[in-house]
Amino acid sequence: MGWRVWGEQLTTADFSGTPRVYQAVKFNSDIILRACRTWIIFYNDPAITSVQMRIYSNNGGVPGKLIHTSTNTLTKAECITLQNGVKEVYFDFNFPVFKAEDTYHFVLWGNGYTGDSTSHVAWMRGFPDPVHTAGISAGYQYLLRYPFQIYFIGSEL
Repeated sequence: MGWRVWGEQLTTADFSGTPRVYQAVKFNSDIILRACRTWIIFYNDPAITSVQMRIYSNNGGVPGKLIHTSTNTLTKAECITLQNGVKEVYFDFNFPVFKAEDTYHFVLWGNGYTGDSTSHVAWMRGFPDPVHTAGISAGYQYLLRYPFQIYFIGSEL
């Protein structure tokens, strides 16, 4: 019995410069963030030293300035020990405050990464059962519009 997942493949270039792959988030109320959880897909055995989560400000609908970085960084060995797999990971933050009226961009960031079509890391999408369902049309044809599977742990202010 297999478990099928879908994700956005991350290339080596995705971890330099302005992020291409990100999850835009607008919270329903002002919050203080403690952590977030997300899922990473490992296809074959990609070269990657570690991963962390970064948060960027909004610049016209795309990531702008880096404003927060997770306080923990996970090594590849902490994420996976097999050639292929899917792993739920946890990133801590130093209690940043986010305003409900602003948009933020969450970015999965890799260090020491080399990825291509034969061996890579991907960020798992929430298809077919997303955590956040607002504004999502159901169905396979909308797969690329599904948000990344990311959960937030925090408190309203």
